[in-house]
Amino acid sequence: MGGRVNIADTRAAIAAALNSVSGLNVKARPVTNNVRPNDGWVTSPSLEVADFASSLAEFDVVVVLSSDPVKAEQRYDEVALAVLNAAAELDASDVTVAPQLIPAGDGVPAPLYTLVLTVKMEVQ
Repeated sequence: MGGRVNIADTRAAIAAALNSVSGLNVKARPVTNNVRPNDGWVTSPSLEVADFASSLAEFDVVVVLSSDPVKAEQRYDEVALAVLNAAAELDASDVTVAPQLIPAGDGVPAPLYTLVLTVKMEVQ
């Protein structure tokens, strides 16, 4: 990817890279309704100065695994390494993958077990 691109283009590139993982459906923007297992989205929660002309953005990618903890753990085992490998194709640093529980909210019957990929990438 080569760095030095804007946040929107970087979000799209991250989503495209993760969509190469079998079964995943990752969007560049958060999904707010009808979220199903294997759906995901990219967020950019923080920016820090990298050098004179660019910043370092930390992007989180949330991928829903299941509302069932056993199924979620099985799916995590199936895709975690593939997600990490897909992220390796990006010009990213500080790449991590971890399971995470998102508590149930209004109208959601159960908590969602997710995979969260965190990458840092240079943007302008």
